[in-house]
Amino acid sequence: MTRKRIKDSELPRSPQFHLKRYDKLVGKTLTGVCVDRSDGSGDPVIGLVFGGTVAWILCDEEGNGPGVLDIEGPK
Repeated sequence: MTRKRIKDSELPRSPQFHLKRYDKLVGKTLTGVCVDRSDGSGDPVIGLVFGGTVAWILCDEEGNGPGVLDIEGPK
C-alpha cells in the first residue's frame, strides 16, 4: 500500500467523495470507540471517536460489509 497521495483529479468520483470526507480526520487523535444500537437491527454500529468527532463504520454501498465511514461532528 502506498502512502503517497495521488491527485484527486486522477481518481474516479466515488473515491474523490470519500477522500474529501475522510480528510476531516487528518491530524485528529483516536480517543475511544462507541457503539450505537438505535437502528433496531440486530447488528450494532461501531464508531471511532476523535474528540468531538465520530466516524461511524457503515456497510459499503452494496450493503455487503463494512467499508464506508460516516463522519459526524466538528471539522
